[in-house]
Amino acid sequence: MNRSTEKKGIVICGAYGLGNCGDEAILDAVISEVRNCAGAAEITVISRSPKETARLHGVSSVWSFDIIGIVRALKRCAVFISGGGSLLQDITSSRSLYYYLAVIRLAKKLGCRVLMYGCGIGPINRERNRKAAAMVITECADCVTLRDAKAMAELEALGASAEDIRLSADPALSLDPISGQELARARRALGIEDDERYLMISPMDPPGGRLPDEAIADAAGKAYAQHGIKTVFLCLGEGDSAAAERIAEHMTTPYLIVKEGLPFRTVLGIVSGAEAMLSARLHALIFAAAAGVPSAALSKDPKVSGFLEDLSMGEVLDPSEVSAESLVAAIEAAMAQDRTELRERSGELRRREQTNARVLSEYMERAGIFRRPPRAEGEPVRLAIFTSDFRVGGMQKSLINLLKNLDCSRCTADVYYYDGELFYDLPVREGIKYIKLDPRPYWYRFVYFRLLMRFAKDPAPGKHYDVSVDFNSYQNECALYACSVDADKRVMFIHNDVKRKLADEPRYRVLWHFFKGKFAYYDEFAAVSSGIVESFRECSHTKAPIWIVPNYIDTEEIFRKADQPLVFRFDQSKYNLCAVGRLCHQKGFDILLDIFAQAAEMRPDLHLYIIGDGPDREALRVQTRDLGIDFRTTFLGRQANPYAYMERMDGLALTSRYEGQGMVVMEGKALGLDLYISKNLEEYNQGIHCTDDIVQALLVADKKIKTRDSLEAYNNNITRQLNRIFGLDEGERP
Repeated sequence: MNRSTEKKGIVICGAYGLGNCGDEAILDAVISEVRNCAGAAEITVISRSPKETARLHGVSSVWSFDIIGIVRALKRCAVFISGGGSLLQDITSSRSLYYYLAVIRLAKKLGCRVLMYGCGIGPINRERNRKAAAMVITECADCVTLRDAKAMAELEALGASAEDIRLSADPALSLDPISGQELARARRALGIEDDERYLMISPMDPPGGRLPDEAIADAAGKAYAQHGIKTVFLCLGEGDSAAAERIAEHMTTPYLIVKEGLPFRTVLGIVSGAEAMLSARLHALIFAAAAGVPSAALSKDPKVSGFLEDLSMGEVLDPSEVSAESLVAAIEAAMAQDRTELRERSGELRRREQTNARVLSEYMERAGIFRRPPRAEGEPVRLAIFTSDFRVGGMQKSLINLLKNLDCSRCTADVYYYDGELFYDLPVREGIKYIKLDPRPYWYRFVYFRLLMRFAKDPAPGKHYDVSVDFNSYQNECALYACSVDADKRVMFIHNDVKRKLADEPRYRVLWHFFKGKFAYYDEFAAVSSGIVESFRECSHTKAPIWIVPNYIDTEEIFRKADQPLVFRFDQSKYNLCAVGRLCHQKGFDILLDIFAQAAEMRPDLHLYIIGDGPDREALRVQTRDLGIDFRTTFLGRQANPYAYMERMDGLALTSRYEGQGMVVMEGKALGLDLYISKNLEEYNQGIHCTDDIVQALLVADKKIKTRDSLEAYNNNITRQLNRIFGLDEGERP
């Protein structure tokens, strides 16, 4: 079958793209489960705001009323997911009910397996609507998973009878919040102090009415008077901020309004710190339950009462009848709840929610899009590693070092590359095979990645891998190979500060425009330093785990090459400083020359050696003449063995504008050199002393006997991380 028409995709339809945090949390949970089951299968979400949905979740998206686009997606779709949430109801309008029923019927007609996933049902009040819903569910749904017992009862009352009906729970219960330093930063950014106690209120006006503003404000004030807890309004959807501001007008005690638009994992984290939750929204209650925070509800919506009944905890108040006294009593009752018991009950719901994942796995397998079963015990892990080339460069050297230290007793690796020029000797080891692929046309770099994937062919037909690794994160071509090979898991290595690179390099911005869609195809990422993680998340919008895996440093090779003889002679009476790297704007050699000129003016025994080549070479030579330091600066060019030169130096300087990690720093540390690293690189080189006054540091530097460092602990930690990523060892996920 032609790949462009093969039914391997997944289409998800729900109330998405409307700016509702709860619905977006459901979508994230559903997408995560789909990726767990189907790896890099193409996911398309039907959304009211397709561009925003694609940006937030890293998927393809089509507008809710683009009928032609929906039909195209469904023709490629093997499994259609309707949900989660209460899509089938006529409280808001009959139009939305008939829209969702029509899409379900269309999906079935076009040959998709139809799953109604983590759904609520109803209320459906009009008899005609009830009959229509029952008919479509009975005729079209292959499986229905329902999020609470009330939904199950409503489905039975409709007279619907799908082939497979199971009780589950809301998919959002499967999500984990941000925590640790990330949560602390988010709290401080919102104005919540580290040790501050707070009552959380999630406001939403009921249909056709308003919340009792004064009663809520009075109750919040009494909670502050009795317990010293501030009020934090949590706004999750359209109109919530207006309701919060109305209530706040009546308050005389401290409060804070967290407006709509906060990432839902951040919302989960903020909720986890609350003393109690008073909510008019279902998903604020779900977030609270997942975090073990006691709650009370202010709503007549059956889905709200249904959830708290499932939880067997928390009072439900009618907003049209409530008083300040009853609200205070509900808040007091919530705060008195046994949190251990609440966590146990929410844990039961989370376990029940796993029914959704099991159903999804079953139906993905029936559709032929699923991950293979685990390897047999003792069977080696099969790796496919893709890179562009083995030319000179830090990324290439990092891969060489990884291959040298790969545990080939427990894994095999097919290393694919498509540029034949070799600078490094490739490690020859049993279990590692090098395979040269035909290069893709250059114009591939200027085609949208998702479009390329529709026509991509498996570069290794007939082979299956446990892990596919994209070691070169810069080019469409490498990702295209890594994402189209048959593999259970896909991992991309990130080598640079993406945000800084986008700001600094116009050419990279153009490439990024075309390849940014590729990040959605990966299950995990590996960043070479913690300093580039936040930047990458912000730019790629990925929710996938990101491991911290610095570059492995082969100290055995460094020491062996450092001891090799050199014809070149150095003046050992001087303090010899070296800088190593590609002579380009990012590496900041122009910055270093300005710094060195200042220091050399006050210290005549300084000499700078620059090892490397690149497009800025001539400009840097001109700069040395203009600064009057050309007789104190030696350009050594590209060297096959830079370590023999570094060994004869006293210090190493690095003044890059940004880095991923900076392997040369650790290489200099291994050789015992004094390190002069600019302060802006501290986040990329944790554990290395950096300074914002290199001039002063050079002025007080003394020649000394150098002591080598094998970097054993550093390399052992990298090995542990790589073994976890490749599935060789068990370990905590990032």
